[in-house]
Amino acid sequence: MLDSADIEITVDEIMYGQEGKPDSVALRLIDRVSTDAAGKRAGDLRTYVHTNFRSTAETHVRRRIDDPHIGRQVRRLKAAIDDCSSAEELLAAFREMYPRQSIGIRQVKRSLTAGATANHRAASLSVLHDETGLVSLQKVS
Repeated sequence: MLDSADIEITVDEIMYGQEGKPDSVALRLIDRVSTDAAGKRAGDLRTYVHTNFRSTAETHVRRRIDDPHIGRQVRRLKAAIDDCSSAEELLAAFREMYPRQSIGIRQVKRSLTAGATANHRAASLSVLHDETGLVSLQKVS
């Protein structure tokens, strides 16, 4: 889904921040867990940090491939329905199954075509912890 340049940009944005912004996701997370209140609420700090990095990475990748937040749910429904041949049919089925969700045809089409580029490939990012407890993101080969 991402080429190597996109993966590098995504990891850099998470770890070091975006141009014009004063901090990064990583720095905000460090600030959050370094306060007594957040540290006590977090319980297992390693799990807390891992979960936050994983969620952040997923959000950044989804944004980069233009996948709407509801995209995974739309694709799951598409996979479950054998006789659905158009985005309009999928939208009707989605609205029937999830009447409280607000979704339009544009989101359905974006969900079905997210990441469809000429040079796309799947990539996994892992959250790594070293012996001192430091966290980093690494591309999994």
